[in-house]
Amino acid sequence: IYHTVLIKDVASRKRINDISLLESVIKFMFDNIGNIVSSKKIADSLTSFGRKTTSLTAENYVTALTEAFILYKAERYDIQGKQHLKSLEKYYAVPYYRDAAQMNEEDKAEVARLTEFFAGQ
Repeated sequence: IYHTVLIKDVASRKRINDISLLESVIKFMFDNIGNIVSSKKIADSLTSFGRKTTSLTAENYVTALTEAFILYKAERYDIQGKQHLKSLEKYYAVPYYRDAAQMNEEDKAEVARLTEFFAGQ
């Protein structure tokens, strides 16, 4: 399933030719599940491991992964202020692609808020 979704869905739909770089971004993101990440951090880390890329490319790949429901972006939420923080996001793996695809935006925001809350405990 991983290979089918990765190649057929993400790479072909987003016209990504560098499959190896896409796999490196996925590995980085899965290794950093629940951590605050930025496209610059991804690009710098991959470059340090010999996979030269730009922040824009890393951002595009992460966007493609969230649109394919491989990753879920959990915006940071201030419980006391009851608002989303205007800072870096955390990403989590989506366990059920079908369920995530059927969520409306309000449900996604609620899942993000709860995920961030429980992950911070």
